[in-house]
Amino acid sequence: MNDGIARHPDPIQREMQPSASREHTFDRLLRCVYSGPSPIASDLTSQSNSSRPNVRRFSARIPPEFSAGGIPFGGFLLALAVAALEYDLEEFPPVDKPGKEKKEREVAGLQVVFLEGGKEGACWVDLSRVREGGSVVAQGVLGQQTSDCQHIELLRFYGTYDVLPELASFDDEDHITDAVPAHPPFDSMNFTELKEKTEPWMSFGNLLDRVALPFPPLAGPFQNLPEVRYALRIPGRPVDARSLAFFTDAFSTPLRRIPEIQARSFRGLTLDAHLRVRRRMHRRGNAAPAAGGSDEWVLVRAHSGHLTSGWYDCVCEVWNAEGKLLVTGGQTRMMRGRTRDGSKGGRKVKVGAKI
Repeated sequence: MNDGIARHPDPIQREMQPSASREHTFDRLLRCVYSGPSPIASDLTSQSNSSRPNVRRFSARIPPEFSAGGIPFGGFLLALAVAALEYDLEEFPPVDKPGKEKKEREVAGLQVVFLEGGKEGACWVDLSRVREGGSVVAQGVLGQQTSDCQHIELLRFYGTYDVLPELASFDDEDHITDAVPAHPPFDSMNFTELKEKTEPWMSFGNLLDRVALPFPPLAGPFQNLPEVRYALRIPGRPVDARSLAFFTDAFSTPLRRIPEIQARSFRGLTLDAHLRVRRRMHRRGNAAPAAGGSDEWVLVRAHSGHLTSGWYDCVCEVWNAEGKLLVTGGQTRMMRGRTRDGSKGGRKVKVGAKI
């Protein structure tokens, strides 16, 4: 039956196809496939714009290597949300008004609230458009089906499609007043190879193989807050929005070296996260690196926004090696031994995934 919907191979079978090389592993793991209108009722439908009430479903899979204790890594779930937004943008591009210049939109932002820990295995993302125009806003739910056929929601998110400036010709926005983080030459940094998986995100294996130990920050607008600056090397692939969402698991880990945070028994249970793409990078589908492609470095500045009883905020900026700001983002996390309301004891929190 030809209903005008692009058909794809089974998403699980397609994802498990062997990767030809290391460079394509990341894209294979984060592949979402459009599988048609959502087969279950969703409150997204009633919230959607009446002119576009359809909820579209994208299927994916959470591999076991990206879950700790059965709970998927938060960064992997964030990257799945970005991947679904990219596929939605490709399968159903926004229609510009007649006479208007066609806009090449890309995923420009993501705001997420974690609801459940989830588990490895098949998952789905339901998306619907809630606003069209210069900026397009979509809302989505990433969920799974339990063994008793109940559908659970792992996270809810809002994504924004917008026209992003070119990387090479973009001037800093007025409200971005800080310069690129000062850093030593890359070849002089004290890099650590990620052989021992002392942190969950180090299980990313060949997707991220080196991290620079934090180097001292210099004076700046955040000089009175705990802050670290460090570098990550992403081997053999260009940096894009999905990879940066994926590596949010690594962004604030070095903050644990700060004594003030260590004293608070930092746990890292993520409750919400946001990511804003500042510049056009590599688009999915036309940025696959060739075999033996060059590594890319990113500089990360992570600092704590607030340290309160039971709660911890982290804000990050990510720059490329040429000194261009790529994304800004942040997360709210919990301290060890605290419940959702910040009190001790009581019911354990189920929301979130360890990042």
